Amino acid sequence: MDFVVVVESVGSLAITVASGGENESSGLAVLRCLRVLRPLRTAHHVPAVKIVVEALLASLPSIGYVVVVLLLLPASLLPSLRP
Repeated sequence: MDFVVVVESVGSLAITVASGGENESSGLAVLRCLRVLRPLRTAHHVPAVKIVVEALLASLPSIGYVVVVLLLLPASLLPSLRP
């Protein structure tokens, strides 16, 4: 996995330099996004990290509900702000 990330990074850098820093290939952007998942491999080897990751994933639905309420709050206050 590390080898793939390094090769992708070097390839992406080479393409960016060759194109003069213009827009990147979307395939390389997807591979770069997958780099975020690398630390999750640690969760299999370290039990404490596994517990934290599982708790974080279990809390995502509740966090979603909080986001919905926070998005609806300004909409509920708008009618009261009219003169």
